[in-house]
Amino acid sequence: ISQFIQMEVDEEVGNQPIKEGEGIFGDLEDQCTCWLCFELFKEPVTLPCSHSFCKECAIQVYNKNPSCPFCRRVFGLPIPDVNKELEALVESYLKQKSIGDGMDVTEFEQDSILFHIPEEIFVDILSFLPPKQIGRAARVCKDMKRVADDAWLWRDICQSAFPFCSVDRYGKNWKWAYIGRSNITKGWEEGKAGDFNVITMRGHRNYINTFSMYRNNIVSGSADTNLKIWKAEAPEPIHTLTGHTATISAVQFNEIRIVSGGGQEVKTWDTKSGLPITTIHHHGNVTCLQFDDNKIVTGSLNTVRLWDVRDGSSIATLHGHNTPITALQFDANKVVTLAAEGIRCWDLRNNAQLFQSNGYHGGISHFQLVGQHHILTGGSSQLQLWDVNTGQPTTFNGARNFNAITALQTDGKVVAAGHSDGGLQVWDITRMSLVHTLAEHKQAVHAVQLNPNKVVSASADNSLKVWDLKKGKRIYSLLGGSLQRRANNPEHPLKPGCSGLEIDESRIVASFASLLRVYDFEVYKPPH
Repeated sequence: ISQFIQMEVDEEVGNQPIKEGEGIFGDLEDQCTCWLCFELFKEPVTLPCSHSFCKECAIQVYNKNPSCPFCRRVFGLPIPDVNKELEALVESYLKQKSIGDGMDVTEFEQDSILFHIPEEIFVDILSFLPPKQIGRAARVCKDMKRVADDAWLWRDICQSAFPFCSVDRYGKNWKWAYIGRSNITKGWEEGKAGDFNVITMRGHRNYINTFSMYRNNIVSGSADTNLKIWKAEAPEPIHTLTGHTATISAVQFNEIRIVSGGGQEVKTWDTKSGLPITTIHHHGNVTCLQFDDNKIVTGSLNTVRLWDVRDGSSIATLHGHNTPITALQFDANKVVTLAAEGIRCWDLRNNAQLFQSNGYHGGISHFQLVGQHHILTGGSSQLQLWDVNTGQPTTFNGARNFNAITALQTDGKVVAAGHSDGGLQVWDITRMSLVHTLAEHKQAVHAVQLNPNKVVSASADNSLKVWDLKKGKRIYSLLGGSLQRRANNPEHPLKPGCSGLEIDESRIVASFASLLRVYDFEVYKPPH
């Protein structure tokens, strides 16, 4: 039956455009309908190929791909003037409809067997068609459009393709949600002009030292001692948080609070209003931090401190490091810290040290927790996976004597490691073997981020590169900044070029000196 529907759709719509002034069944309403938004024409314009659309629809088409959606004939600016004859036809239709002259412009007399099937069965049959074919079916007539736009049909299609898709951001319309998410996926795959928008966020007076992204918000911390809260789609900050007296060294936030560290202070702020909540005075400069619903964990010169997240009171102090702590991570049972002498793992249930990596050759510069029982580390000469229970490492096969690791991330299946020479390596974490060696950056890789199919790398050469994880090939590059130094846009002293990177399902966010750039692949705007 689904094949029969496809034949019916092909017979009615085919691959031919609808001729100007002629609906599929020649009725007045079809003649007045834009076949992009399926609404009556608003400021109709007729392209050189003779196909007509709403002016706003034509502009959106031009911005995405300047060719007619029906015949693919290229058109340029300026967009043609409003077609007065077509506009008058719309007015005539509305007038006839308003006076109720008996003209039935919403129903069609259909000879097809399809319109004798109960609608719920018809919808079930349509579910066996590919989404594109269902979309084409909606062009046959208004009756078919009503069935092909069924909310439950598109909910199942969308949730099957994108299990964690939120329909709220698309006006609670599952069809629009599917179109939007499909466009995001396509944009990530191709990275062509028009597949994404670039939002440049200016406002800091000195280099950005740290930033964090959560849902649709970004919080950045700078050497100008200020924090700024941004909406991901807007170039201007919504709040500037002042109060720190030194470079912001670390920041993390959720929908309730922001926690930031700078100098010898840790501050918490209300995420929505940007107002300060508590100030924690630290013994030694804060170098890193992380928090959850109960506690804040901070690292400084040589100690790890645990604080109550609500009132800032001290819970515990962990001693043992001999040099400044540069990074930390914790989960429900343990906290892992990194300093020049190596990593240390602590049991949060009794605050006792479980093990330390001292004595192993090859300095450790980066680490990440992997599940409950392992820690991934990378440094000047080795890539290793540590067993938390035994405190012993296993070295990845062939992971010796390479250029120093300058960036590291794993999703639990693969490991992406960036190097000081601009190289990038991808490893299989189960087999502990090398999968791909990618070498196109001209300078050190400062950050890497993984999603299920791709790896994104950021470098001192001011570029971002998006790679196909399976093929081990670069898909495209994104340029982020100028190599020319400017007094009003000072570079990060330790990470020139692109200094930071985060990604989510629809965005790449990167910091360049005092700027943030958002590459937003969600260019689809649902109809109003």
